[in-house]
Amino acid sequence: MLSTTLNNVDNELKENKEKIKILSENNKALSLKVDTLFTNIEIKNNEIKELKKREYKS
Repeated sequence: MLSTTLNNVDNELKENKEKIKILSENNKALSLKVDTLFTNIEIKNNEIKELKKREYKS
């Protein structure tokens, strides 16, 4: 009985480790996407500022 319980706990730990690994990988991928989006927003904001400057000078 104790051996069955220990096997169950061991299996659950292995499954949880795999889930954590997958979630960590997904988190890294999402962080990269967010960083890219922030960079793109910054670039677009700078482009808008430049366009406004040109419009103002005209």
